[in-house]
Amino acid sequence: MSNIAVIDASKARNNFFKLLDDVFTNDKTFVIRKAGITVAKLEKAGKPVKKMSVRGIEDALKKTFGSFPDFPDVADDRVSRKT
Repeated sequence: MSNIAVIDASKARNNFFKLLDDVFTNDKTFVIRKAGITVAKLEKAGKPVKKMSVRGIEDALKKTFGSFPDFPDVADDRVSRKT
C-alpha cells in the first residue's frame, strides 16, 4: 500500500493539523493540488543535521591547516577589538 495521498488544496487547508499528524505519526506523504495542478508536497523531513561544537570546528580546521599552499598568513594582521 502506498503512503502517498493526493488531496485538494482546500481540503489540505481545512485539515492541515490532521495532515501534519499523519505525516509525523504514520509517515504519510501528501501531494497537494490546486485546480488539478500539483503545488506542494507534504512529507516527513529527513534526519536533523547535527550542529558542530566549537571544539569540532577547531579540530576540523587543524586537520585542514596548510592545505592551501598560497594562502596568506593573516595572524599578524589581526586586530583585537578589546582595549
